[in-house]
Amino acid sequence: MNGLFLDLGFVRTGWILADVEKKEIIQYGTIRTDRIRTGEKSKSRSDITKCKHILRCINNALIIYDCKVIAAEIPHGGAQNARAARLMGMVTGGLIGITMDLQIRYYLPSECKHAMIGKKTAKKAQIQAAVKKKYPPLAENLTKGDFEHVADAITVYECYLKGNV
Repeated sequence: MNGLFLDLGFVRTGWILADVEKKEIIQYGTIRTDRIRTGEKSKSRSDITKCKHILRCINNALIIYDCKVIAAEIPHGGAQNARAARLMGMVTGGLIGITMDLQIRYYLPSECKHAMIGKKTAKKAQIQAAVKKKYPPLAENLTKGDFEHVADAITVYECYLKGNV
């Protein structure tokens, strides 16, 4: 049974596709919007186009890999400005929309950190070190920025495996 585990972000969304019964990671990566040139003069229209790209990629993965499990880290509202908060709201709302008929689990960042290393207040560097230790191949083929988001998606996967509901 396949599951999709997400670290939602607007510039990069980290994802893990795993067989949850075998507890094996099948694929991983990021959905990136920083390289999309929409041609829109309006930032709002450009943002909508980028949001649609993220959601289209997630929806395609759900269909292609017949995912029965989906889990995501709930953005905690730590956005640095109003636009960033709006963008995360758009992506989160879109995810709710495309997964309405699926069972989806949402986890807080503190729950994900605790599942990975046993500390709710772990720093990013601690999480990334733990992911590199437990899943060494993940860091090999990714840029630093992509690895950061894939590592966060791994914490969502770990949260699911540990039975956090």
